[in-house]
Amino acid sequence: MKTVNFPFSAIVKQDLVKLGLLINAIDPGIGGILIIGPKGIAKTTMVRSLSEILPEIKSTGCRFNCDPDDENSLCDECLDNLKNKKLKTVYKKIDIKEIPLSATIDRVAGSLDVKAALHGEVRLNEGILGEANRNILYIDEVNLLDDSIVDAILDSAATGINRVERENLSYVHPARFILIGTMNPEEGDLRPQLLDRFGISVTASLPESIEEMVEISKRVEDFNRDPVSFQERYMKNDIYIKNKIINARINLYRIKIDDDDLRYLASRIMEKGLGNRAMIAAVKSARAIAAYYGRKKPDKNDLDLALYFAMNHRSKDVKKPEINNNINNDFDHKDNKDGSNENDKSSKNDYEIHNQKGNEKDVKSVEFRIKTSNDSGRVSTGSGFNRASFRPGSHLDIHGTLLNMAMNMDKSVMPYDLSFKSRISQGSMPFIIAVDASKSMKFKSRINDAINISSMILKEAYVKRSRVSLVSFSGTQASLISWFSRNFSSIEASLRSIKSSGKTPLADALRLCADISKRYNKKTVSFFLTDGRGNYPDASYKRIYDAAEYLGRYSRVFVINDDDFLPGYNKAIADASNGIILKKDENLIFEIKSRIL
Repeated sequence: MKTVNFPFSAIVKQDLVKLGLLINAIDPGIGGILIIGPKGIAKTTMVRSLSEILPEIKSTGCRFNCDPDDENSLCDECLDNLKNKKLKTVYKKIDIKEIPLSATIDRVAGSLDVKAALHGEVRLNEGILGEANRNILYIDEVNLLDDSIVDAILDSAATGINRVERENLSYVHPARFILIGTMNPEEGDLRPQLLDRFGISVTASLPESIEEMVEISKRVEDFNRDPVSFQERYMKNDIYIKNKIINARINLYRIKIDDDDLRYLASRIMEKGLGNRAMIAAVKSARAIAAYYGRKKPDKNDLDLALYFAMNHRSKDVKKPEINNNINNDFDHKDNKDGSNENDKSSKNDYEIHNQKGNEKDVKSVEFRIKTSNDSGRVSTGSGFNRASFRPGSHLDIHGTLLNMAMNMDKSVMPYDLSFKSRISQGSMPFIIAVDASKSMKFKSRINDAINISSMILKEAYVKRSRVSLVSFSGTQASLISWFSRNFSSIEASLRSIKSSGKTPLADALRLCADISKRYNKKTVSFFLTDGRGNYPDASYKRIYDAAEYLGRYSRVFVINDDDFLPGYNKAIADASNGIILKKDENLIFEIKSRIL
């Protein structure tokens, strides 16, 4: 039975708890989060909601859910499959693995498989730590769990591996998970040694006003009445948060923390008499908070929030800081009189091509008799057409060849009539659509074009399991809006949420697309919808050319030029990346389909 979880963005208040959960998901190396608070404040609801907004992961499909792109963390079975070239790749949603209070150390850490042992095999029966690898490991009421089990869990959280040494069995497997624990201090404390092993913590509180409590009851009632409709109402906000998590993970280690900021963190931690774990947790938290809000370095509020998360469970009288930025993006839902949403209007001519009769002279009785000295293609005797052995990555452009014949008034195809166009190999392909969101009269047109292109890719290429990622660039930075996905509704909602602003950081957008392609570990296809007039941080030809050349190593680039009137860098991008410029006209979608599908 499919369950519907309460939307993360629909949770009222508790912003510190939500931010703590988010930064722990952005960087699981923080070491886990402990949520402290009384019963009945939606601690478990928030954890289950978090799993819905985390992006899919690439997995080998093995029992330990290994990452096929990280050979250093593969289990023994996956290493054997890699050696024999049998390693598989699947995409899956992140699961929640829960530690029950009745769990034994054998169930948690793993033990000898008794059935296999009866047949003379020594095999590991993986425990919850193995199942939780690259998932969420949730411990409700961690203070009531046996200390030895908590210790084993925290050891794995810190090292990223689980070592099983029992009954003549010795086995090591990856155990990297997003650790979340909750506890009610009224039911008992956790030993200080174990408390210190959690990277960060946050104290949740009861509703602070009548209005807040009333709003909570209304939302719960609406959710219970119709969970699906309620979830759809908050879908845009959840997508917004999900995309910020993806973007933050990519940019996490680009965040710079100045020496002055490090000294500030260290001085505050030493004032409380705390040690290295608190300092390391504070630094990681500050970096993750800045990455979530899209900053290049943490500001003062980020540092104070990081200190709170790192010291809350390690010291007394730690004041709660205010959050200066909203965690959710509260989209406006402005409905028109006819009930439609003005943000949902799109071009009527979606991606269909309507044939229209032209005035050109008809070309009749065309014969295809193409022969070359190196002809190794197969011959189609029925039509007299001989498919020549074209160079890899190209194919005959029938439309262009016919036009050349008409212009040259040839009755049969001559060598100089032949027209070829580049073609990308068929199969599963990852696509990146980069939208120039700088302030321009063409901004809305670019959004519609991006929607049409993504719709065409996902609907026409569904069998090939193609995926689309979105990038937006404007103002002073380029941002990842959506990681690779096959969900068109989600992609369309993400595109419509893009807001235009200021300048055009073209070089940054090119480099971001290259980094995304490099991380995806597969050659991508990138579409740039832009007029090519980059002007931030400067209009340096070399800067843009170098960035385009870098992108060309990891991606096949198509530049969709929407302005021929003023000069831009689109030709430089195409030249440097070995890409192609496509003209924005009524044949754009047809042209893209002919080249990639």
